[in-house]
Amino acid sequence: MFKPIIQFLLILLSFSNLYSQNTELEIIIINQHIQRSEINEAEAKLNKILSRDPSYAPGHVCFSKIWLCRANLNKATEHANLAVRIDEDLRYWWEEINSFRTKIKAGTSYIHKKNYKSAIEIFSSLSKEYPNYPEPLYLLGLANYKQKLFEEAAKFFKQSIDLYPNYNKAQKALSNVNIRIRK
Repeated sequence: MFKPIIQFLLILLSFSNLYSQNTELEIIIINQHIQRSEINEAEAKLNKILSRDPSYAPGHVCFSKIWLCRANLNKATEHANLAVRIDEDLRYWWEEINSFRTKIKAGTSYIHKKNYKSAIEIFSSLSKEYPNYPEPLYLLGLANYKQKLFEEAAKFFKQSIDLYPNYNKAQKALSNVNIRIRK
């Protein structure tokens, strides 16, 4: 009587373990896509995983990274929060996002206070620490633009657009700086 039940449970456990390993491998591949700035490919694969299991917390961490690649810190934070609510072990990512956000705010505040040197230090450090995220490069361009260093600003705006071609703020900023350069 118990033998068929035990066999069924063992088969179920085997399939569950196989699914888990397959999903973990898919997350590794998704992270590789993100590292290579292949955001659309990463998102498509991630959507498949989350359609099977919307509570898969590492998937939300990947979505958080994707949103950082799209220069949307609010969406990145939203997914980091969701990942932590699902799995407290992922708090490290939430803390990293929070640190990133705090540094962005501090640098932006320095720009408003015309303390461009401090802003550039923060954004330069962030762009080295997070080479796939366009926002620090855009903000480096903005800090240079405010100092009327238009060639340098253009370089950073172009780099941010290279990382994320649909980055509207960077496109508009590059257009504005190109007008200034032509004058």
